[in-house]
Amino acid sequence: MMYLTKSDYVLAETCPTKLYYKKLRYPSLEDDDPYLEFLADGGYMVETMAKLLFPEGREMPCSGDPEADYAETQRALMTGDLTLFQATIIHGNMLAVVDILRKEGSTLRLIEVKSSSINSEADGPNPFRGKRGDISSRKRKYLIDVTFQAIVLRRAFPDYKVVPQLCMVDKARVATTNVTFDKFHVTRAEDNQRTRPEVSYTGDSQRVRSEHVLSITDVSEEVSELESDVASCAAQLAESLRTDPITRIAPSIGKHCKNCEFRLPAKGEGQNGFRECWGSL
Repeated sequence: MMYLTKSDYVLAETCPTKLYYKKLRYPSLEDDDPYLEFLADGGYMVETMAKLLFPEGREMPCSGDPEADYAETQRALMTGDLTLFQATIIHGNMLAVVDILRKEGSTLRLIEVKSSSINSEADGPNPFRGKRGDISSRKRKYLIDVTFQAIVLRRAFPDYKVVPQLCMVDKARVATTNVTFDKFHVTRAEDNQRTRPEVSYTGDSQRVRSEHVLSITDVSEEVSELESDVASCAAQLAESLRTDPITRIAPSIGKHCKNCEFRLPAKGEGQNGFRECWGSL
């Protein structure tokens, strides 16, 4: 089965045709991009800091077999209150791997960790809404991300109350020497650069829990506002992956295609998503 993942959805929301190119591994300008790898490493460091706030947390397997990993998550959730890291959730052919999943009685807290930042002092009572009360266009992409995961989690475990939360760096907090990035060391496997790297922490983990620079915000209202549109779009995208071969959703071409990551040099050989969309144009 070909699954629609969180990253698939976020990409396809910008252009549904990109889902076809991504799943069939068309060459992309983002392949082996050292700057994007640098940004990703920062994200893994922030995620490690967030995990340190939950010392009881248990790392879940990412074996490459989603069904087996989901079965492990189901078994773990039957054992009582606990915290899971990288828990695999599946409903139909939609898949979410949750950064931090906390079970508290009949409540599941879904905590998505982002390396982006908010400012709890300058952003007002809700950093994800503008002055008029509308969802901030700059923060919408993070909310879309957690909304997709909340949909999958609610459908997979309908008997639980799901509380979606976003964990981000808070620029209003003071960073001590225990939370600076030199305390986090990223190690990648030499034979596979695409796997999740190992991140080790060399500071005082107990002090991190009081000195961290993170803010965890309940985004239930924002997710509720976005949920209907995200669910409808996700259903269409997931359906396109159920066919064999998968369905290529027709593009809506225009000036927005200028920055498409599948727009390779014109003289290049092989698969070129931009060229397939535009044809003789």
